[in-house]
Amino acid sequence: MDKFLKMKFLQELFVGVQDDMSAQILVIWGQIKESFVVPFLRIFMYVNLVMSVMLFTEMVWMSIAVAINKLFGKKPEQRYKWEPFKDDIELGSSVYPLVLVQVPMFNEKQVYQLSIRAACGLSWPSDRIVVQVLDDSTDPLIKGLVEMECQSWASKGANIHYQVRDNRKGYKAGALKEGLKHDYAKRCEYVVIFDADFQPEPDFLTRTVPFLHHNPELGLVQGRWKFVNSNDCLMTRIQEMSLNYHFKVEQEYGSVAFTFFGFNGTAGVWRMAALDEAGGWKDRTTVEDMDLAIRASLKGWKFLYIGSLMVKNELPSVFKAYRYQQHRWSCGPANLFRKMISEIMRNNRVTWWKKLYVLYSFFFVRKIVAHTVTFTLYCVVFPATALLPEVMIPSWALIYIPVIITLLNAVRTPRSFYLVVFWVLFENVMSLHRTKGTFVGLFETQRVNEWVVTEKHGDASKVKAATQQSQSRFKLGERIFMVELCMGIVLFGCGCYDVAYGKYHYYIYLYLQSIAFITTGCGYIGIQELFVGVQDDTSAQILVIWGQIKESFVVPFLRIFMYVNLVMSVMLFTEMIYMAIVVAIYKLFGKKPEQRYKWEPFKDDVELGTSVYPLVLVQLPMFNEKEVYKLSIGAACGLSWPSDRIVIQVLDDSTDPLIKGLVEMECQSWATKGSHIHYQVRDNRKGYKAGALKEGLKHDYAKRCEYVVIFDADFQPEPDFLNRTVPFLHHNPQLGLVQGRWKFVNSDDCLMTRLQEMSLNYHFEVEQEYGSITFSFFGFNGTAGVWRMAALDEAGGWKDRTTVEDMDLAVRASLKGWKFLYIGSLKVKNELPSLFNSYRHQQHRWSCGPANLFRKMFFEIMRNNRVTWWKKLYVLYSFFFVRKIVAHVVTFTLYCVVFPATVLIPEVTVPTWVMIYIPTIITLLNIVGTPRSFYLVVFWVLFENVMSLHRIKATFVGLFETQRVNEWVVTEKHGDAASNVKATTQQSQSRFKLSERIHVLELCMGIVLFGCASYDVAYGKYHYFVYLYLQSIAFITMGCSYIGIQVPNT
Repeated sequence: MDKFLKMKFLQELFVGVQDDMSAQILVIWGQIKESFVVPFLRIFMYVNLVMSVMLFTEMVWMSIAVAINKLFGKKPEQRYKWEPFKDDIELGSSVYPLVLVQVPMFNEKQVYQLSIRAACGLSWPSDRIVVQVLDDSTDPLIKGLVEMECQSWASKGANIHYQVRDNRKGYKAGALKEGLKHDYAKRCEYVVIFDADFQPEPDFLTRTVPFLHHNPELGLVQGRWKFVNSNDCLMTRIQEMSLNYHFKVEQEYGSVAFTFFGFNGTAGVWRMAALDEAGGWKDRTTVEDMDLAIRASLKGWKFLYIGSLMVKNELPSVFKAYRYQQHRWSCGPANLFRKMISEIMRNNRVTWWKKLYVLYSFFFVRKIVAHTVTFTLYCVVFPATALLPEVMIPSWALIYIPVIITLLNAVRTPRSFYLVVFWVLFENVMSLHRTKGTFVGLFETQRVNEWVVTEKHGDASKVKAATQQSQSRFKLGERIFMVELCMGIVLFGCGCYDVAYGKYHYYIYLYLQSIAFITTGCGYIGIQELFVGVQDDTSAQILVIWGQIKESFVVPFLRIFMYVNLVMSVMLFTEMIYMAIVVAIYKLFGKKPEQRYKWEPFKDDVELGTSVYPLVLVQLPMFNEKEVYKLSIGAACGLSWPSDRIVIQVLDDSTDPLIKGLVEMECQSWATKGSHIHYQVRDNRKGYKAGALKEGLKHDYAKRCEYVVIFDADFQPEPDFLNRTVPFLHHNPQLGLVQGRWKFVNSDDCLMTRLQEMSLNYHFEVEQEYGSITFSFFGFNGTAGVWRMAALDEAGGWKDRTTVEDMDLAVRASLKGWKFLYIGSLKVKNELPSLFNSYRHQQHRWSCGPANLFRKMFFEIMRNNRVTWWKKLYVLYSFFFVRKIVAHVVTFTLYCVVFPATVLIPEVTVPTWVMIYIPTIITLLNIVGTPRSFYLVVFWVLFENVMSLHRIKATFVGLFETQRVNEWVVTEKHGDAASNVKATTQQSQSRFKLSERIHVLELCMGIVLFGCASYDVAYGKYHYFVYLYLQSIAFITMGCSYIGIQVPNT
């Protein structure tokens, strides 16, 4: 029973799409999206909104508190007792407490001299200060240099100790802990820590130690960082903005409100008693400094932050180093939160208010929520809502909160306010690593205790000099970060989707953020070894960057892209050669249609009379066909067929009441002459031509007919058309369709119609002929064809799911086993589009429709069991893939993209056989069907290349079903173009507006190709400039619509 219910549910789910696998997938996705994805995303969004409000509230509250303190609060010297130390005549320097200065190091080749010199230069009695250099270096050379520097300062009278250990257990925490075990360290009252890149001013101790000495409740005095290399690059400027907010708001607020903040691990003075009572240094996390601060605070010790006390230090200027630092700074606090939450909750020595502050504000909001919400809201939820517009983010979360948070961060560094957009994008990129680091810390995964020392460079000029020496060894692959690259590609895809289908128009932000991720993912941020010798020359840096991008990405990508085009070119070439050979053999040795199929003319019978003739329906679909309706109706009524065995049906979808009236009058006129003609209209244009034809077949008189003929409004069949086609269907029950070919009445109107004639002649003389003689299948041309009603009904009738309803019907009928016959000698007069705009719309429909049909019918064709695998392969590969997709794609990408690109990137060479031989043969195969236009071959090539731009665009619109996939613009007809249109043009030439015929896409393409040609003249290696100049002129000419007959809007 359950199985039956499931089957019934699936049947109801797939109503109308039983044979369309892609549509079924879309239906399934729609159900999953509605039932799971949208609700989940909505809940996820609400969670992020809550976190966003939490972070916003915290930041606003801290900013207000700090602002009030700045305006009305007391300075540190007023809140705590502070008196400078003075030498005593009797006691001497013993009035100064004994201070230990610890300088931990690890392979600090570039900065060890700076830090040791600064520590030894501190203004404090030499007998009351001990400098301890804790060297964990693994490089023996660096170890030797550091030891020599210590000995040098010792010889100058400094009380300095050089300490090493056998292992790096506990990293920095382990080294500091080991350093405190020495007897001289145990005798000290206070301990100062400076990381290897920190350079304190001489008065650092005189400004900090008095606070500890005169205020026994204080356990730590913390100074602020001053960044010596903040101007090195954009990354250091952005770091400065973030860290300034941290010091000016977070640290200041903690000091003022709760006398607690996170120790920064350096530039701080600890009371030895506080450090000992807290349990000393522990290496259980990568933030040993924060760990110590929390434990000391829980023991009741107070902390003081002095914002005016600045200590020089260096920001990470290499992106890889910054990534490692940020991982440590994100993972460590989260891991410490996990380890200490119970300990903090159980503590009885501090108030609940302070415990709440530590757990909620300090840890949860600032160390977990801040990292998480930045990534999940701005890099996950925002892009997701572009794909799932059912979920809408409120404006306050979308605009107001992010803007205020950004301003609160940026206002602390006024000089960098203009970089605020870069700051936002960069922080969002880094939030990816911070979120990852946060979850690594919370769940204690493998990298939880990863410690990579932040690389320092000291004097930036040394870095640049060093990089100059190693430029030749630099490899771009060493700085590729796949996580950022993948995230950038995803956001770029979301941006493109938002452009095509979006509801909220986030694409500007998404594109910018994707560029930020990709730029960062390629390591193009921070000081680059790449910029050796050009640090101060922006244009030279851009050229260097371009050189690296070109070498590592552009050239390989273009080479792969070229190979793909070569393969497509060979596929098209092989297909065309094979078809041409088959058709040529058939022309020389094959049987004519009358010999391959039985054909006998109908003859009047004395007894049966005209009843021996089958009943034929002639359908004439129309839409505002003012210029041609008389021609088509007259030609249809003039068909040589017994009047009682033919029904003419005019299907008028016109929206112009005047034209409707004229068409109806013309039908009435022919009816009075004895023609069996019906004038049919409908309330709407649903399904366009397919809808009209389908509606027309519903009438009783139509249902009685055995065959149906379709003629578009500009088609004028010869009187013998039915006599030459219907007998094939009547005597050969396996035939479902007989197709005639087109004869162009206006091919000499202008150059554009001559060029169209060349292309369409190839289509009829080769493609249609080949399909008919080999597989008895070809694409119905939508007109000038006779269908067997039984074949049409069995195939499912007319469908309006694509803009090529004719091809759709033909493919479905063929899959039912029906055969088709093409008669090349049966020509039907018709009109070619003589206006460029009309031709563009027609080509969009003819390119988009087949690609969309291929998408919709691929699985239906694959699953079909009524035709051979060979025929299915022909339909999918030859008919659809090569002729309807590859042909359009390769024409544009090879001749309008790859060729010009190789001019700019000569490292990629297009083989001669692709550049000359294949295009020449393909061109000759196309034009051989129109020998009179052979001299126009160059114009044809240029024209086809221009049109390939629209065809490839339409092809992808069809394949991916974007907004214009079902666009239907009826091709404008003019009837007697030579007299009417040209005369109209001449009369109204003065009223013509250039803006009415400007096509920006062609103009832009022409300008690009012109630029490539000019570059080729100046620097080129392959000398394609003649072709490129000609092609650019073609694009620009057609972009200004200087092709075809010009008819202004009057």
